[in-house]
Amino acid sequence: LAVELSGTGVTATALCPGFVHTEFHQRAGLHRDNMPGLAWLNAEEVVATALRDVRRGAVVSTPSLRYEVVAQVARLLPRSVIRMLSGEGKLLAKVRENETKEPQVSE
Repeated sequence: LAVELSGTGVTATALCPGFVHTEFHQRAGLHRDNMPGLAWLNAEEVVATALRDVRRGAVVSTPSLRYEVVAQVARLLPRSVIRMLSGEGKLLAKVRENETKEPQVSE
């Protein structure tokens, strides 16, 4: 997208935030209690970094050196290893399970 927009005055920046302290996981029914504290980023810092990257025209914004290192290492690993390490199958199964549940009505 960034290449397609080149020269138009419009830019596109993809944000790769990693794990951010928000309600996202809870609302999606995903429990990440097993994630170490070091994995989590502060939402305000992620936003500040992303906005800085947008202003400078970055195509990809990775708001943490640790996630940048993870991204570089991930590029070198086979996809099968990435899927295994990320728990992709379990995560997708959990999302699908939550999508099929009927909404709970509070009384």
